[in-house]
Amino acid sequence: MKILEKGIIVRINRLYKNGMNQKDLYDVARGVWKIGDRKKYAEYVFAVYKGIIKGIFKVNAWYPAGTTDYENRSFSGVNIEGRWEFTGEKAENEIITKYLGKDVGEYCIGSNPVLYVNL
Repeated sequence: MKILEKGIIVRINRLYKNGMNQKDLYDVARGVWKIGDRKKYAEYVFAVYKGIIKGIFKVNAWYPAGTTDYENRSFSGVNIEGRWEFTGEKAENEIITKYLGKDVGEYCIGSNPVLYVNL
């Protein structure tokens, strides 16, 4: 599936669990990432597990990692220096309907967990 919006795919393979609720999925997807300046142009973050979109979030703003509150996630023992996190909200229903559950494995080449799309 081709993504047409300006976005970032974050691969959440290590942290995803079947049946995650939206709050937990949001916490997993929003940080903490080694990511470049192109992040500021992203409208959406696509949380992807094994090539399948599991969540889509509209980006409101980016912050240095560790500077915003997470509901159910801790980063104790994790080096967050030079990493970023975003705050946002669930994407619009039109975007959710268009992409949720779709296979975007064609974008997931290599081992980088952060992939820019149309940026």
